[in-house]
Amino acid sequence: MPNVSYREITRFLQSIGYQYQGTSGSHEKWTHPITNHSISIKAESFWGSNAKNIAEYIVKQVGLRPGDFAKMWQDKKRVAKTPCLM
Repeated sequence: MPNVSYREITRFLQSIGYQYQGTSGSHEKWTHPITNHSISIKAESFWGSNAKNIAEYIVKQVGLRPGDFAKMWQDKKRVAKTPCLM
């Protein structure tokens, strides 16, 4: 599992279709409009040495294995670095 920040996780959730629904206390609620699957994220959990465990937990909530997430993550980085030729 690559080291990812809170911002990177939220961008990843958006890229796979999850939408931010709002905040309740210190937790954010994210919902997928097609599956109606929802997850909660606590941003403060990403500070310090606990970040990798939290990222793995969120990836499991989404329904991916850490290896699948790592592959998707590397593919996204590779695509982002490719210059647009249009």
